[in-house]
This record gives sequence, structure tokens and C-alpha cells, in this order.
Amino acid sequence: MRYYKYVSDPASLANILSGQMKFTVPRELNDPSELFPKFSREEVLESLQDLRRRGHTESELLGLNRQHALMRALIPSYWKADLPLTTADADMMIKLSIFDNVALIEQLFLGMVDAMSSAVGVACLTKRWDSLPMWAHYAGGASGAVVAYDNLDAVFPGDETGWLNCPKEVTYTRELAGITFYPDSYGAIFFSKLRDWAYEAEVRIATELSRCTKTLCAGSLVHTHTVAVSHVSSVIFGWRTPQASIDEIVSPPRQ
Repeated sequence: MRYYKYVSDPASLANILSGQMKFTVPRELNDPSELFPKFSREEVLESLQDLRRRGHTESELLGLNRQHALMRALIPSYWKADLPLTTADADMMIKLSIFDNVALIEQLFLGMVDAMSSAVGVACLTKRWDSLPMWAHYAGGASGAVVAYDNLDAVFPGDETGWLNCPKEVTYTRELAGITFYPDSYGAIFFSKLRDWAYEAEVRIATELSRCTKTLCAGSLVHTHTVAVSHVSSVIFGWRTPQASIDEIVSPPRQ
């Protein structure tokens, strides 16, 4: 699969072509809704009652495994819950009276999401290079470029979380789903946007910031992950990209 990265400043291509991919913390992403994770008491109670009534499926047990792995990867000091080994264990756990205290659950949820958001970085890619709004918004009004990546699955093959370290398509919805007692709702917080953004056809890679290289640049902390330049198949320059910037990339000066 080929994915594309819009670049606003041609000067940053030097970092990309030296084998670095930038990861952004969620609070710096462009959708304001991502700064305010949704918590609906009604949805939380509905999911609690549903699971208590019918019990967990084997699929949901696997989801609990993914949830547990996600928490251990991002917030190991925060997440102390035991992992249920069987659906019977999960059914017994969900009936604990502590889960009836929705106010406490909300407090715990907001704390977990804040901690997770501070521990994860996101690389934002797309399946299309020909979006004029994206050239305007993310490529410096067509004075930047688009980088084409191939075979990123080889660099980010995924892990036991099912969410981290693999390219995943963003889901676009009319309303963002909230975190509930359904296990996989936790991972979705990094891969869901309002449908106003659907034209972007976004694909994201989320990874632990602890896996990234940290560099102080102009007073800001920048997180990068090594992606060999062999995965860059082409660079598409904007129609307003200065010729000098193009020449610097295409024909760099000899050392």
C-alpha cells in the first residue's frame, strides 16, 4: 500500500530523506474534537448493562487482551487491573460494584485518556496526493511537497495491542463515539474523526513516544521514528515550490 505525507516546508524534506518520520502528540492534531475525548454516562451505563446481561463473547475477551496490552504499553504505572483469562472471569469482573459509580468511572477515564495522550505520538498520512484543500492546508499553499511512502507495514507491522505501530485508516463519523465498557472503544480514540474531515482519507500510525527519538527544535520537543529512505518512492513538489528548494533536494550540493 502506498501512503502520502503532505509537507509544508521543503526544508523538512531533508529530515525525511535522511530516514526520519515525525510523530505528533494528539493535542497538536488539527481536529479540535480530539482535544476533548467524549464521555457519555448514558453510553457507559448501556454498555455496562449489556455486558452484565449477556456476558462477554470470545471476541470481546480478545478485545480485553488488546485493551490490556494498550494500557501496559502507554500507561503501565497507571494501569494496574488484572487481565481476565476467560469469559467467565470477565463476566465476574464486570459485575463488581465499583463499576456502578459512574462519576468515579468518568474521573478514571479522563485521567487515563490524559495519560495515554501524553504517551503516544501519531504520524498522519493519507491515501491521496491530489487533494487541493490538502495542498492548501498542509503543503504550504502548494509551496511544499508530498512524500510517497511504500511498504510501511514492514516498518510498522503492528503488535499485541492491535492499534499501535501499524498503519490504520481513520474512521469518519457524524458523532464521535465515546469510551465505554466495550474493550476496543479505547483504541478507537486515536483513529476516529468527524466526517467533515473525510476528504482527507487519512491513515495514521500511532506509537509509544518512548520508542521515538526526541530532539529539541526551536524550543519545541520533536519526536521522530526511523523510517529508511528506501520506503520513500517519490516526492511530488507543489506548483509553487521555489525552484531553489527543488534543486536542493534533487541535486544537493556536493560536500
